[in-house]
Amino acid sequence: MKLFRFTFFLYIAILLPGLVRAETSHERSAPPLEFFVGGYEILGKDLQSGRTYSGTITMVKKNGKLEVQKRVNGKVSVGYAMIVRVIDDIPALRIDFTKNDRKLSATYQLDVDWNNYARLTGYLVTGNSPRETVAIEALFYSESISASEMPKISQQTPRKVVGK
Repeated sequence: MKLFRFTFFLYIAILLPGLVRAETSHERSAPPLEFFVGGYEILGKDLQSGRTYSGTITMVKKNGKLEVQKRVNGKVSVGYAMIVRVIDDIPALRIDFTKNDRKLSATYQLDVDWNNYARLTGYLVTGNSPRETVAIEALFYSESISASEMPKISQQTPRKVVGK
């Protein structure tokens, strides 16, 4: 039995570092911004009130940037989306916008559904310090939402993203 334990731990000691290195050395590449263009259904939960909400997000690439229009309960917010790197250099989609004179930022984990459309889940936080998580959201690509539903995006001026 002692020989078995010794052999088992020897295999673990030899193999585990190689497996960990192989996994961490694999770099995740981010899809191009064009991958996110289109309309999405939003399902969210406001963490302060506990209420759930739904709405739409439309993303359009203009002048090399991904412009975003978010509609929830008849209120429209406009901003920009970009690919950012988060913990362990994993790519994520971040959307910065303003709602009721409050800077908000949403960071979504990138995933793909069975039809090869983006599926995004993440947190909505205040842009102020200290940052406070105000909502959680899931975005599902929807072919029924088109970019034509976003005619006023050019007329509204999104706030410039800090550092861009």
